[in-house]
Amino acid sequence: MSQGLPELPTFAGPEAFLASYEAFARPISKRLALAYWEFSCHGNPAQQAIIKECEEIFSDLHGDPGAYDAVGGWLEGSTTSPGVRRQLELLVREFRRSKAPVALRKQIIALTLEVEEAVSLFRPEFGGRRVNSNELDRILLREQDEALRKEAWQATRQVGSQVAERTVRLVRLRNELARHLGFDNYFSLAVDDDELDLPFVERILGSLEEQSKQAWSECLGNIEHEVAALRGKSVADLMPWDHADRFFQSFPRNAAELSTDGWFQPSTIRRHGQGFFRRIGLPIEDLWEAADMMPREGKFPHAFCIGIDNPSDVRVLCNLDGTTRWMDTPLHEFGHALHGLFSEVEYPTFAGTSVPRDFVEFPSQVNEMWLEDPQVLTSF
Repeated sequence: MSQGLPELPTFAGPEAFLASYEAFARPISKRLALAYWEFSCHGNPAQQAIIKECEEIFSDLHGDPGAYDAVGGWLEGSTTSPGVRRQLELLVREFRRSKAPVALRKQIIALTLEVEEAVSLFRPEFGGRRVNSNELDRILLREQDEALRKEAWQATRQVGSQVAERTVRLVRLRNELARHLGFDNYFSLAVDDDELDLPFVERILGSLEEQSKQAWSECLGNIEHEVAALRGKSVADLMPWDHADRFFQSFPRNAAELSTDGWFQPSTIRRHGQGFFRRIGLPIEDLWEAADMMPREGKFPHAFCIGIDNPSDVRVLCNLDGTTRWMDTPLHEFGHALHGLFSEVEYPTFAGTSVPRDFVEFPSQVNEMWLEDPQVLTSF
């Protein structure tokens, strides 16, 4: 083991091993999460050095092939409790990285942080000035001048030129890592890390695509005809910047009779968000106070929830603007925060919120869906 790392007691059984691992990993995990939070909120590059140090400590800790063999052996047995077994299932995916060269693992850590820092701090230029994502979204939604919409849409793509070359290098390094671990590529490894069975996922998605094809075609046709009428074009002449959502993930409208944006200014988003969770018996006032909700220069431009130290310290980051999108985002993210807050586990570092992806996302997506219910909207 590297200097400063614990000698994990693989000889003492899984419970003692997990207790030793947790005692060492939890403070490192908390330090890493705090640094990530501070960097995301304020863009201080010094925090990236702390993140890199913590990531490399975990890389070294998980680089112990003896620990990997021990964890795998315990999983093959049937003497462990369900709770202990769950921790081992999560850890074996970390320790299997011991099969990849140390230098490769550290290259990936460094390059990943480079790309993440560049994306987080980047602000596109529009009209000769730096702007944030919210401003570009407003232009795509409200601007009637096609040239300005096109310029705004192109500005949303500027970050790609900043990270394209490094991202390609990172893809190649991650694929190399995956091959060391016995996978064809990093995608296959990531799917396995998320505890998903790829053939099953492909069957489910294929079935959903087939069953929804006609409904989607009708829905898309309705959207395209509405946008074409709004822009004074034929459907065939529509361009990406004619749509209000740069990723075509939603269909916001600007017309007063079709839009709910006017209901949701940042001050009312706070009131409505807290009121929603209070009405379902899960108040979030303390969580909101610990959150960072408003945009600023240097801040990560999107949204996330992070468990600094589950369940005692869970935080949400947003960049609120006066739109329905920024009403449903807190409903989603605070759903994750409540998940972390109410976790009751013996080994918090890898448990509590480490459950299959469908369960992690489903409750938060249900929270968002309430915004589509007219009866709920009348209470806002």
